[in-house]
Amino acid sequence: MSWSLLRPIARRLLHSIFTLWLATVLFFVVIEFMPGDFAIATATQSTSQAMIEATRHELGLYDSAPARYFRWLGNALTGDLGTSWWVRQPIAPLVADRLSHSAWLFFWAVLVTVPLGLLLAFISASKPHSPLDRALSVSTLSIMSVPEFIVAYAVMFILAVQLDLFPSHTHFALEMSWWERLYATTLPILSLIAVTVTPIFRLTRAAMLSTLETEYIQLAEIKGVDRRTILLRHAFPNAIAPVANAVALSMGNLIFGLVIIEIVYSYPGIGKLMVTAAGFQDVPLVQACALVCAIIYLALIAAADVITIVSNPRLRYPATDNRLTLAFPGLRWLPRSWNWKALGVAAGTTAAAAGLAVWFWPVLPQRPEVTVSPPSTGARDRLTLPVLLGREPGADGIVHHAYFERWEPFEPARHSFEGELDVPEFTASYRRAWASSGNARFQFPGFKVRLVTHGDALLPIERDMLLPGQPDTWRIILSAGRIWHEPRDGQWSRAAFPFTIIRTAGYAPHYGVAAFAFDGQRISQVRFQIAQETANWAQADVWGQTPARFEPGEVPGAQAARSAWDRRMASRLDVRPWSELAAKYWSSLEGFDGEGNRHNISASGLYVDDTVYLRGCRTRAGPHPFCREMRHGVFSVTKSMGAGVAMLWLAQKYGPDVFNKRVVDFIRIPAGHNGWEQVTFGHLLDMVTGIGNVTPQRVSTYVDVENTAINSMAWRARSMQDKLEAVARYASYPWGPGEVFRYRSPDTMVLAAAMQAFVKAQEGPEADLWDMLTEEVFAPMGIDRLPVNRTLEPDGRRGTVVLASGLFPTIEEAFKIARLLQDHGAYKGRQLLHRELTKLAVSNDMDRGYVNGWTTSEGGVGRYHMSFWLHPHIRWFGCDTRVPTMSGYGGNYISIMPNRTIGLRFADGHDDDRYTWDSSGIRNVSSRIRSFC
Repeated sequence: MSWSLLRPIARRLLHSIFTLWLATVLFFVVIEFMPGDFAIATATQSTSQAMIEATRHELGLYDSAPARYFRWLGNALTGDLGTSWWVRQPIAPLVADRLSHSAWLFFWAVLVTVPLGLLLAFISASKPHSPLDRALSVSTLSIMSVPEFIVAYAVMFILAVQLDLFPSHTHFALEMSWWERLYATTLPILSLIAVTVTPIFRLTRAAMLSTLETEYIQLAEIKGVDRRTILLRHAFPNAIAPVANAVALSMGNLIFGLVIIEIVYSYPGIGKLMVTAAGFQDVPLVQACALVCAIIYLALIAAADVITIVSNPRLRYPATDNRLTLAFPGLRWLPRSWNWKALGVAAGTTAAAAGLAVWFWPVLPQRPEVTVSPPSTGARDRLTLPVLLGREPGADGIVHHAYFERWEPFEPARHSFEGELDVPEFTASYRRAWASSGNARFQFPGFKVRLVTHGDALLPIERDMLLPGQPDTWRIILSAGRIWHEPRDGQWSRAAFPFTIIRTAGYAPHYGVAAFAFDGQRISQVRFQIAQETANWAQADVWGQTPARFEPGEVPGAQAARSAWDRRMASRLDVRPWSELAAKYWSSLEGFDGEGNRHNISASGLYVDDTVYLRGCRTRAGPHPFCREMRHGVFSVTKSMGAGVAMLWLAQKYGPDVFNKRVVDFIRIPAGHNGWEQVTFGHLLDMVTGIGNVTPQRVSTYVDVENTAINSMAWRARSMQDKLEAVARYASYPWGPGEVFRYRSPDTMVLAAAMQAFVKAQEGPEADLWDMLTEEVFAPMGIDRLPVNRTLEPDGRRGTVVLASGLFPTIEEAFKIARLLQDHGAYKGRQLLHRELTKLAVSNDMDRGYVNGWTTSEGGVGRYHMSFWLHPHIRWFGCDTRVPTMSGYGGNYISIMPNRTIGLRFADGHDDDRYTWDSSGIRNVSSRIRSFC
């Protein structure tokens, strides 16, 4: 290539690089001038100012704007895009993953729009000013004049709402087949085609008409050359440069059109990721998304300019040096007037873009499950006795959970432990889980607890209760621990116990472990650490050590606590490691947790033949030392395990007609309409109340109503009356109750209030729904306490259980309740739940329930019934069934399979992680162990 070609190409590339830098500056400045910052955008009602300040210090938000920008730019030039503040994952693989999703839409849009636009332009230019030409020009101009989001909504309204041909909710997963992906994304692809084909058509048509008006074309017409030959051999080859520019510009604009289309269809692409990140003011993620989009856009525009330069006759090589024909002699028969170098560049660019879109499907690298090193020596070198006694400094950071275990060699404890432990509020260290540095301070809540020992068990008298912390912004659940002695500790014994802390009126727990030494009369300092949670927006490691006060003495209720522990031990399930299940069945079990989701999972397991095979309780500090006592936040699993089970118990105790009780007969909802008049308990459980104001059309696709302002008001309200007043703001749908499914958590809050009022009407004003349910259903199975969140009443009264979220079961308790449902409400010969209704609730009938519009990766649309998600499990050989599943935010699942197995997964995945909502691995592995048919 001659210097006359290289010089303008090099100059154009340098311009592109400079423009790219200006784009990064512009995006940074725009985010910088937005009000607030990430710490404010992610703060909740209970976030203290100290936590906001700590977040700002940790993320360097107090540094000057130029310093932050050039720090980001320096890292980006080395290939390090950093870590997202919001998603808490490395940005590069996250953006690559979303880019692969957008590439799917981009590929199909380009595949259709480029040839379609060229074909329409060719037809129109061949007969200018004809009725067909006018019709095409007017229609394309009309589409170009309408914003992209209006075009998208019009396509959705016609094809999804009116004709019900395609889903409006574009669920997308790599596990889906090509046809399933194409069907699920048809509407966004059609919308992109509509907004992209018009500029290609109009620019190409203009270029063709301009070429047809030149003198050599007119001379050819005078010579009598037919119209088709003129178009193919003379006009079109000489219009290649403007056509290439039209195509490149349209493809570049397509990148930004993707942003609008992805927002409209809730498509998990890079555009939606960038907009959502901007809402949280996640500067590194916004910058990375903008950088990628700008690179793609400028690359396409630069490619168009290069094609123009190369196709210019003054800069072309002589015709005898046509390298394309030299490389491919078979092409010599093609017209010599065609600029094959320009065509080669255009075809190569299009083929490369299409090839990357089809084949570039990156897999997110998994975040390491353990972020601290396990012990490397045989002797205890962490949490030694001098450290616990405060004589030596402890580790700065969390330590591996093995240090909270019994260290070989160990012996039975030399002392018993009975008395009150008083832990004051103290300042601990805090670091976000995805950050390698930047420690902040955390006010660890204090608490008082009475403890007794029973064998090697350390039992809190207030075990498994939501205790108020000090200050009362936190609540604490203390679970059973253990005591032992290690010879090198001299006369001291050791103790460790698990705990869970939750924000007051919150639903997301943080899992911790505490340890101390004692000699019967004295205790050492207490070491605390938190290294796991079910709160994907607040993943953080917390550690610290504080002096505590111990008052030895006889504890009231000690014997009752020991007896309750014995009953619990007698009813424990047989729990074995996952490796035994893998050894027992030859089928592969590796897909159980799902691809790319393992780093989000706290615990998972499968119940087979009266045995729980556990994959373990994972934390960032290694396996949890008290896995069976670890209390998990399961979010909306509470709707099934709490509200659903409560309704089935009420039906057993008072008769199945409880499902038909009208809500307004027991509680008052101060709505401005009469839509609540015919709503029953059963309608609330099924989420078919006919109350709401989101998408007031009957559609078969999933309608997301959880993020509305009224929902947020109901969640934030502390008292039940305030929650009901928030719910009263909902309008009434055009249809009545029992017709259309709309998933909405406040419905379960209303049901909890109605059930509480019903129980009081039956048993008296002192009756409590959860206490009665625990005594009559849970306690016979060995679950003497099951912590659950309640409302906070202003007059100090005991609150009502919320049951939309806020249940904290252990793994064993979750399996026991699921087994009770699988056994149709019977436990050891006692019918605890209504048999027929429970049988219906966990039925595998394909046709029952209400269509929820959620499409699974296995194919088919899910249904919802009696608080259970009914996931279709479809196989090519005809074994189609539905798997009733308790499901909660973050990817929490408990699936009750038709082959008498139960699958469980507790996780804190993010909504924007495509693996969070895919539970097919549980069903697939279970069906390999034993057929569903």
